[in-house]
Amino acid sequence: MGAAISGVGPRSNLTGFTDDVLRSKPHAAIPANVQHRSGIVQLHHMLGQLTAHGLNPKLEHLYARRAPRPVTEKTKARRSLALGTGLQPARLPAGFALPKK
Repeated sequence: MGAAISGVGPRSNLTGFTDDVLRSKPHAAIPANVQHRSGIVQLHHMLGQLTAHGLNPKLEHLYARRAPRPVTEKTKARRSLALGTGLQPARLPAGFALPKK
């Protein structure tokens, strides 16, 4: 990947412009603010995308003033929703494993 750009601004306009300008070059333009997500949800999406592109953000700052606990009990979903996407579920090979760093 050439460049990772995080766009901060209304409705992810800057990332759209960045995609237009860098169309022929390897890059990742990731919005930090989108209309249909809350700020904290989009922040987590942005950090996930940065991590997926090989960057190593310091995630401990997200939990500096929180007391997260691991989820130990299994809960059953109250309701389910079947989405008609037309896509088949991905099936991984039996011996599939993520590469170790």
